Amino acid sequence: MTDQQGIRNIDVLAIELEAPLLLDGSVTVDGVIRAMRERHLGYALITDADKLAGIFTERDVLRLVLEEDGV
Repeated sequence: MTDQQGIRNIDVLAIELEAPLLLDGSVTVDGVIRAMRERHLGYALITDADKLAGIFTERDVLRLVLEEDGV
């Protein structure tokens, strides 16, 4: 088996994933960004009453900055 074949045959369930960043919808944008930086993640799952309400991503941060600069 070649290295490339070995990579393709990795069992997805064997990959250990980090727990997602879950934040309550009452957290400020600044708080979400701070939590994302602390966890070195590019996203946060936002909840409302323990249900998924949305996903905040690095792209959202970029859009906020660009809008602030009038771009």
